[in-house]
Amino acid sequence: FWERLNLDQSLNSIAKMLSALLLLTTTTIMGVEVTTNVLIASAVVLVASVLFLGRKSSGSKIGGLTVRYQRFPLIEKEQLSHNVFRFRFKLHRDDAEMGLPTGRHVLLRFGEGKDAVSRPYTPVTSNDEKGYFDLVVKVYPQGKMSQHLKAMKIGDTIEARGPQGTMTYQGKGAFHVRRRDPEVRRVRRVGMIAGGTGITPMLQVVREVLKRDDDKTQVSLIFANVTEDDILLREELDKAAAEHGDKFKVFYTLDRPGDDWPYGRGFVTADMIKEHLPEPADDSIILLCGPKPMMNFMEKNLETLRYEKNGYFVY
Repeated sequence: FWERLNLDQSLNSIAKMLSALLLLTTTTIMGVEVTTNVLIASAVVLVASVLFLGRKSSGSKIGGLTVRYQRFPLIEKEQLSHNVFRFRFKLHRDDAEMGLPTGRHVLLRFGEGKDAVSRPYTPVTSNDEKGYFDLVVKVYPQGKMSQHLKAMKIGDTIEARGPQGTMTYQGKGAFHVRRRDPEVRRVRRVGMIAGGTGITPMLQVVREVLKRDDDKTQVSLIFANVTEDDILLREELDKAAAEHGDKFKVFYTLDRPGDDWPYGRGFVTADMIKEHLPEPADDSIILLCGPKPMMNFMEKNLETLRYEKNGYFVY
């Protein structure tokens, strides 16, 4: 019964202990009617409280992601480019929200035992969408998970759990990063460097900032890709920049640009960062997500520009 409620592990344990207490009080001390009634009433109140807290802590609040793996069926699959797909997975209830804080990601898994394969992905949907979550995934020739997802048919299921990750955007410029001192960094300006599908966690934060009028955080993004056709979600990014120019700016750079390409050319350089992103300061932060070689190079660029370790975060 408790597992079907999708409570997190700690609440689940408390609920089971309270249930056991209720059974104990009704079977071992029946001779003391008043005491038994008091204990039963107390147990009922506590169990009701756990149910209430469980509803607040799981997905809307029941039916979404939990810390345990659950199976979710594929209900839509759309090819966005020659090697990028959008996958939509159904939550367990139509009114359920995903239950994922902004900045966090999910872990997908398929297979059993030693053959199990798991990979992290950041959904491009938020808790505002009910009943499903979307993933945008680049399919690599040797990618075990991406090839598995590509081969899935409508109705097939994948295991997923969450939230995963250490960084949460709390709104109004507040970033909570576990195991940092201080854990909460409050900023006015956010710089972002994304490569390929590394745009997905950036888009999470951008959407959260732009949908709230009381969030005055300014966001600048450098988005690197190989060719113009590889730019994911460009229509949404360009629309956001056009409609919210006071809060969001985007700059693209390509490894293989066309002759009439009006933006950056080649890798993200220190000069690009200096020109398009906020300078090192206590009221700014740089977020990075992309292929590991690119991230290593970006960290060197940031160190050259004298950004402190607490001044940037790598997904």
